[in-house]
Amino acid sequence: MTIKMVWAQPANDLCTGAITLLDDGSCVNGSSVASTDNITGEAGCATPGAAGQHLDVWYSFTANYTEELITVTAATFGTVEVLLATGTCTALTLVASNCGASPLNATFTNLTVGTTYTIILSAPGNATGSFNICVTGSEPPILAGQDCASAEPICSNSSFGGNSSGFGVQELPNNNTVDGCLTTEHQSSWYTFQIGTSGVLELTISPATTVDYDFAIWGPNVSCPMSTSPIRCSWAADNGDTGLSASDSDVSETFNGNGFLAPLTVVAGQTYYLLIDNFTANSASFDLNWGGTAVLNCAVLPVEMLWFRGIELNDGIELSWATASENNNYGFHIERSSDQITYQVMGFVEGKGFSNELSNYKWKDESTDRSMTWMYRLSQVDFNGTFKHYYLENAISSNIIKTEWRNLQGQQVLSPTNGLFIKSTYYSNGDIKVEKICFFR
Repeated sequence: MTIKMVWAQPANDLCTGAITLLDDGSCVNGSSVASTDNITGEAGCATPGAAGQHLDVWYSFTANYTEELITVTAATFGTVEVLLATGTCTALTLVASNCGASPLNATFTNLTVGTTYTIILSAPGNATGSFNICVTGSEPPILAGQDCASAEPICSNSSFGGNSSGFGVQELPNNNTVDGCLTTEHQSSWYTFQIGTSGVLELTISPATTVDYDFAIWGPNVSCPMSTSPIRCSWAADNGDTGLSASDSDVSETFNGNGFLAPLTVVAGQTYYLLIDNFTANSASFDLNWGGTAVLNCAVLPVEMLWFRGIELNDGIELSWATASENNNYGFHIERSSDQITYQVMGFVEGKGFSNELSNYKWKDESTDRSMTWMYRLSQVDFNGTFKHYYLENAISSNIIKTEWRNLQGQQVLSPTNGLFIKSTYYSNGDIKVEKICFFR
């Protein structure tokens, strides 16, 4: 007697039966056995072949992040084909696709938070089988200069080159109440600078090619995100140089301006933010040259840790720490060890990026075995991946390698005099203790 196996079509063989996934990293098992081909033509990266050669199954998820990783492990597929679409089942729009060998790790970027996306999963040549699929969301790290909070510090009057190739968060509202004259970031670069010597400040932004660059300046002494209109703003439809010039007297101009505004009269110690935006959006580079009598210096300090403490509570160990300023700070990994040699990452707390204000942080370890002695440390991580370790204040016991002093302008000094200074002590085991100390002599 011959037994013939009859396979039922998967419940998610059609778009209308798409299975909902979460983008929290959890995985589900599935099968495409007995599925049908529901995509007309060769969409996205799907391998060319005859009609009906891509037997697909359907999933959907609502994006809670702008970047989503879709991982598919399918031993019998050979090549995994993942199509990502938006819209309804009767009107789907392909957003992106990714194809490759199993396990396929397909990262999709620039997604819209809150939007429901449809996943069409298949393999070429009628290949089917069982698989595992996971969706993991994450926010891509902010690049220096991409947003106001990550504005790049300008430390001198030296000329420099830039390239506004994109933007992070859209920070200019379309209502002309905060931005003043610019209403949308196209390809933007944010900068921050402090005045070292009072005077008049001029600048010239020179595109490398025929490009419409606009700019805006906020200050003095404002913080991100901007809640006031800029003090200088130009969106002149001029495909050439733009900036601040002694020959001009206007402080804002529209599309019919000449690209140049009145210079700034600035005072030592003031800080400003500069936004440069490529309206043409063709990623062409620019050069920036300073003029006038004012002198700039770099006011941004490294991550300036004020304290790192721990306290035992009924429901766990609460760690708290504070920074007086942050420069290029992606965040803090909280690490735990039972032997002070091997540390395990227990959690992550996002940093402020760039900040000159006091920032307080807390994190609680509720998984602690109270019968053991634990040692905690912070690994502060920059956007470029470099890191420093900070240990609990009572844990520093190694030999001191060196001690550095800096003033509030970030300049290193041999020894402090009167005023507020930052003391950084470096230990032989990699510990760093940073203190803010006020001297009166």
